[in-house]
Parts: sequence; structure tokens; C-alpha cells
Amino acid sequence: VDGDSDLTVQVSQMMHKYEILKKNIRDVINKYNSFVKEHKSFNEQYTGFIEWIGAVTDDLGQFGEIVGDLKILQERRNNIEELEELRTNESIKYDTIIEQGEKLYSHTSPDGKDFIRQQLKQLRKKWDNLTEEIQSNATKIDLCLQQF
Repeated sequence: VDGDSDLTVQVSQMMHKYEILKKNIRDVINKYNSFVKEHKSFNEQYTGFIEWIGAVTDDLGQFGEIVGDLKILQERRNNIEELEELRTNESIKYDTIIEQGEKLYSHTSPDGKDFIRQQLKQLRKKWDNLTEEIQSNATKIDLCLQQF
């Protein structure tokens, strides 16, 4: 009878330890699933934003061409202004993506951190280039419009 009592206590302790272990493992799995979701969200946002910058840059190339027609130049200037306004509105999204990427550092491997740094560096460069191209094309069109 005494042995059964000890065995019952040991089984109860083992069950308790098992439940604690199960809960801890579930918590760790949830934590890492959350990390995966954060990385996936960042990658989707990053890819979409890089594509958006490419599309705007393509549009900008069309609007920056100089022609001898005043009406076309004025239309292009208006289009460039719209792109500048669009870029300004998207700056919040840009800042959010940069912030998302930087938050990933704390739970990313060293190789992964380097990859994210390169992505953010590329994003910053493309964003800065877009800003410069918009300004450059606006200035170029303005100079042509002044000659009319």
C-alpha cells in the first residue's frame, strides 16, 4: 500500500511536469510562429513597395521627356506633381517597412540580419533615387516651361 502511494505521488508529479513542459513548448511554438509571420509580412510589404517604386519610376520616365508642345509639357508637369504627392503619401508606408525590418533583427540569425540590412539599404537607395528623379524631372520641365 505504501508503494502504491509513492507511485501515485510520482505519477502525479510527472503529470504536472508534463503539463508544464507542454505549455512551455506551446508558448515557444507560438512565439516562433509569430516571428515567422513578422518576417513574412515584412517580405510581402518590402516586395510590394519595391515593385511600386519601379512602377512609379517607369511612369516618371515617360513624364520627364521634353517636347516642344506647351500643353504636353504642362500635362507632364501636373503628372510629376501627382507622383510627388503620391510619393509623399507613401512615405508613411516606407517608414513602416523600414521599422518592420529593423524590428526583425532581435530574433534573426546573423546571416538573416545581413540579408535584411541589404534589403533595407536597397529600399533606402531606391526611395532616395525616386525622390531625386522626381525633383530632377520637375526642374527640367519647369525650365522648359519658363522658355515658353
